[in-house]
Amino acid sequence: MAVRCKFKVMSIEKTVAHIWDGAKNHEKIMSNVSLAPVGAGGGEDSIFGKATPNGSIRVGIVNEAVAQLFALGKAYYVDFSPAD
Repeated sequence: MAVRCKFKVMSIEKTVAHIWDGAKNHEKIMSNVSLAPVGAGGGEDSIFGKATPNGSIRVGIVNEAVAQLFALGKAYYVDFSPAD
């Protein structure tokens, strides 16, 4: 069973992350991406907005190539499925 939601990027903040690799601490730029469910703006967004009227997702991404896949104001599908 899987659940699909539609979330919109509300903010992208850059910070410095300290990543431990088991031997040494490394500083990396981290993009903190905050997303919220789409609203009832019409069309497909209205359907998703009625099903998920509230929520939030925040992810910290240290891979710059991946972070650049997210754009402020753009909507993305989020799929949830069991991990086991």
